[in-house]
Amino acid sequence: MDDEKLVIKAQNGDKEAFTSLIQKYKKEMYCIAKSRLDTEVDIDDAIQETLYKAYVNIRKLKDPKYFKTWIIRILYNNCSDITRSDKAKIIPFEDKIMDSIPDDHDAYLDIANNCDFFELINSLTDEEKTLITLKFSKEYDNKDISKILKIKEGSVRMRLLRVREKLKSKFKGEIGNG
Repeated sequence: MDDEKLVIKAQNGDKEAFTSLIQKYKKEMYCIAKSRLDTEVDIDDAIQETLYKAYVNIRKLKDPKYFKTWIIRILYNNCSDITRSDKAKIIPFEDKIMDSIPDDHDAYLDIANNCDFFELINSLTDEEKTLITLKFSKEYDNKDISKILKIKEGSVRMRLLRVREKLKSKFKGEIGNG
């Protein structure tokens, strides 16, 4: 059954339909939360709060085809709330990336170690890191990113272009100095 039909069923009180939707996106939700938060407790809190808010408010979702974007936006907001709270400690972005790279990707690690990849990524702002995570790690399109971050689609394109140029120029600088 496609997402739109499941959403409509969930909006009509079908708990199994809601559970099916969550099962479909739970891994992606975890990865996004992990890219923004450092502890499993915070990640679990963000996801649980997201599920609760989504379940309680699913009838407010006007267009069922935007369920995925809608729930990821809720998750993003919950992660931001946790990050702003005193209980969340910040860890370097490169540690989050290292945790998400499977062991069988030694080639990526070699490239990263040889060109100071993590230093380059760590030089990005939080917004730039979020853009990169959504665009390249989770493969969201610009339209979905604009909805998640509540910025214009044109702004997403421009900011991604700037991040690419920033990384490209820093990467060339690292190569030229190494």
